[in-house]
Amino acid sequence: MSEINDQCSDTSSDLNWPIDHPMERQSQQHDRVIFENVPDQYVKGEDVTAFFSIVSDIKVNPNEDQIGLLRVGSTNIKQCLAYAPVQFNPSTTSGSTGHGIAIFPSSSLPVTDDEFYQFCYIINKTKNLGSSIPFQLNCALDDIDLLSNLPVGKTNPDGLIALADHDNDELVVIHTKRMLTEEKLRQENRQLLDRNRRLESQKDECEEKLELLEIKTKEHMDKINNDMQ
Repeated sequence: MSEINDQCSDTSSDLNWPIDHPMERQSQQHDRVIFENVPDQYVKGEDVTAFFSIVSDIKVNPNEDQIGLLRVGSTNIKQCLAYAPVQFNPSTTSGSTGHGIAIFPSSSLPVTDDEFYQFCYIINKTKNLGSSIPFQLNCALDDIDLLSNLPVGKTNPDGLIALADHDNDELVVIHTKRMLTEEKLRQENRQLLDRNRRLESQKDECEEKLELLEIKTKEHMDKINNDMQ
């Protein structure tokens, strides 16, 4: 264990940040802690639970380690907006991987819904062992865009939303809520136009069939009249 701890201390110079060190985002493969199942948005008024895994044999202190909540763009750990103590579950720990959670009460969370936030695992109140992907808070259920499954704000249409690029898992595309709303309306308009064209085509087919039926009916009536004479 001492060799592993010595190795961690030798290879984690980028993690031993002083409290005012710039919060440069590390890649997932270098993070000692990986945050899992982080949704794009959390519902307003509900507690927020952060799920994480420690992927290396790191000495942790459940009595002191914390999960911090940072606004995206923050430059140091001291700018955390909220903290939650870590809780480890021995029953879900396997090998050198430990699993845990941290629960943020809704009352401790920021009230804005137009900014992005991240979780970070803090030890010794000065070191960050890993950060999560960005997410939003205080999203209302009736503000969820059913087409894209993303929040569309009613109060701030120029707020930013992060979209995952399905063709590139490592790429995140940033759009404004107004752009997403306009794109949704364009898609709905295209769908309505397609439906209208289909209905017009069906109408033309019905009119042709009706016209043909009227012709046949007239021919049949003429034949009956001729036979009766």
